Amino acid sequence: MSLALLPLLALASFFATLRVFRSSAERRADVLRAAILAAVYASLATELLSLFSAIDRVALIIAWLFPAVALAAAAYFRHLHSRSSKSDRPRSNMEPWVAIYIAASLIVVCATGVVAFTAPTNTWDSLTYHMSRVAHWTQNQSVRSYATGIDWQNGMGPGSEFLVLQSYVLAQGDRLANLVQWLAMVFSLVGVSLIAARLGGGPRVQAAAALFAATLPMGIIQASSTMTDYVVTLWVVCVASETLEVVRRPYAGEALLYLSLAASLAILAKPTSLPFLLPFGLVVAYTLIRGAGVVVLIRRSLVLGILILFINGPQFARNQALFNYPFGVPQLAEIHLNNMLTWKGFVSNLLRHSSLHAGTPWDSANDLIYRGIVKVHLLMGIDPNDPRTTSIGPWQILKPTTREGTAGNSLHAYLYLAAFIGTLLAYHRSIRPLVGYSITVLLGFLLFAFLFKFQLPSSRYHLPFFVLFSPVAGLFWLEILKPRVGRLVPLLAFALSYPWLLSVDSRPLVPLPQMARYPSVLAAPRERLLFGYAKESDAIAYTEMAISIAETRCGNVGLMLDDDSLEYSLWALLGAPRSGVRIEWMAASPASERLLNPSFKPCAVVCQRCSGQHPALEGMHSTYDEPPFRLYLAE
Repeated sequence: MSLALLPLLALASFFATLRVFRSSAERRADVLRAAILAAVYASLATELLSLFSAIDRVALIIAWLFPAVALAAAAYFRHLHSRSSKSDRPRSNMEPWVAIYIAASLIVVCATGVVAFTAPTNTWDSLTYHMSRVAHWTQNQSVRSYATGIDWQNGMGPGSEFLVLQSYVLAQGDRLANLVQWLAMVFSLVGVSLIAARLGGGPRVQAAAALFAATLPMGIIQASSTMTDYVVTLWVVCVASETLEVVRRPYAGEALLYLSLAASLAILAKPTSLPFLLPFGLVVAYTLIRGAGVVVLIRRSLVLGILILFINGPQFARNQALFNYPFGVPQLAEIHLNNMLTWKGFVSNLLRHSSLHAGTPWDSANDLIYRGIVKVHLLMGIDPNDPRTTSIGPWQILKPTTREGTAGNSLHAYLYLAAFIGTLLAYHRSIRPLVGYSITVLLGFLLFAFLFKFQLPSSRYHLPFFVLFSPVAGLFWLEILKPRVGRLVPLLAFALSYPWLLSVDSRPLVPLPQMARYPSVLAAPRERLLFGYAKESDAIAYTEMAISIAETRCGNVGLMLDDDSLEYSLWALLGAPRSGVRIEWMAASPASERLLNPSFKPCAVVCQRCSGQHPALEGMHSTYDEPPFRLYLAE
């Protein structure tokens, strides 16, 4: 498992190199830039090794040792050469409030880190395709498309999973898989404090802004999972930070380069990042036109386009070859994109997306919010659950919950709304950059509501907005508002974050009554936590079939499952591919059916809702039959 630390060693080498070569005078900026460079390197190394079907442990050890050793050596010799001419700035004593905010943030970071390291991956989407694709890539030693009944495994943006793949191969398992999102949270907190500084906030504001971001309920939940939304958030935060640097120095070529790389990584991770990226792109375009001219804007835009194609091109090409659509599974557009691009569709989606973070513990208040939004829809003459604007519903106002799919950021939403209104009311020349930044961030949320349908479990898509808005909250509550009580607001957010910090529904640290469905991750066997929100009968079926396969010492397992099956649970139970068991699909989707491996001969087939008439089942007999699952073993 220690070999999985090699990417972190390379990351540290990127940082050391940036420091001694002084790409930035700010340590936090170099931390973010090192993360960008390490992620770009991981993506390019993965794609290059994939060309030769060479993604294995030895190849990745060499791939990560190279930048770690080379950059560390370069940084060391540069430091020896220049150490006589440079001196560190004197450190000032940390004021008590800053220390308190940092300590609170560290508690969140440590608690989520314990859960991330201890709990198995058990989010539904992760078990269906996020981790399943990582397992297939490891087995195939390539990220090329493969036969599967779950098209999302081939078509979704792979940026986050490329990072998980590094630890999965090097650690020979998923023990460290959750730490990718956890590290994304840690780096995002660094970015939030840097943004607060660039907006004029002092150390107290910077620490408070980071604490606001750290205590977001959905952020806490995401930080211990193998979902992708905190990874997306990190790259959007990097774009925001570099945008502020471009505004300050329009000719800063380095800032534009890192901004372009971060935007490319965000797109590679998930297309829902685009609405949050676009407003910052407009700010950069305006700044360049005003300060450097249209010609410079065109040149920079070409560089951005080239980088996006360079980093995202291989996945675009795979999608085009498989789906005749470069952006993934064509059905995604129908599922996610708003089909009522009118002011009515926009207002409907904006109200309902916002309402995901409006729920309170009190039924009467929630009912009042619900009836108010319904009344607006009646006045517009449209249904709140219109299929043109709704993907997964029905729409409703939910109480605060620790469930991963539907948790909102209610307290932060009300605090941030008050901060935005208060900042506008207190508008004067000295806070103009803050007002401009807050409007830019808000525009990203408005664009998201305009472009994407409402989904009941879509509050996680809003994580970039809430993290980006945290510096505004820090500046308002601690500086613009002035009263000393404002200092207590970040601590209020910390104090009220305990349900999510302690008791995420599917992986609690300390189970709280009526909040967690499982025992503590510190005590429960990983196998018990593996199935997340799956039905108990499904968990029993997968477990018993895996035991039967293991008892027969079968080395080739075929799959004939539904397109929303918990495929990765089977990989984990069988210890594949590390155990030597090979798992391939026998009945794939129409898009990937031509990729089926005719030479693969299974000695066991896990079947879901199948009749037993498939040619792959010839010469096999059913040994487990608990609808909708059957297990066939070779005679």
